[in-house]
Amino acid sequence: MSKGMSGALEKVTAMKDRFFSAGSNIAGTIADGVQDGIGKVKEAIGTVTSKIRNFLPFSPAKEGPLRDLNRLNFGGTIGDSIRHALPQVQKQMNRLVALPDITSPDIGGQVASINRMANKRITSDIQSNVTVGKQPIVVNVYDNKEAVRAYVNENNAVDAQIRRF
Repeated sequence: MSKGMSGALEKVTAMKDRFFSAGSNIAGTIADGVQDGIGKVKEAIGTVTSKIRNFLPFSPAKEGPLRDLNRLNFGGTIGDSIRHALPQVQKQMNRLVALPDITSPDIGGQVASINRMANKRITSDIQSNVTVGKQPIVVNVYDNKEAVRAYVNENNAVDAQIRRF
């Protein structure tokens, strides 16, 4: 029995190197796989970004709806739209510049009413916004013989009196 156990131990000891090598190979294969996977991920990202870039308008885009950007006829399209809308624009302009109906029988009454309203408004604005300070007036009258100086203020103007100085 001891011979059998010794033989088994020798076999297991001999296989140790093979297990070590196999483990190392497994780790190396995993590392190679990860590195190869990084390359594939990088390549996939490059393909996606290149595809997206093809749709962007770099005078013009290589693909997609913007690829004909340099061949669009903006002037023609805008001109066609203006020509198409011209009758409607002319109709609206005619409405804007049309003369008012001045055959109304009461145009004079309307003007008079507007004048009355404007006068009331002006009078109201003047009364509420204009203040007159009560300042005396000095009047100097000269003739060949004498000079008269009159001082008029609110009190003596109301009584029609002029005081001489």
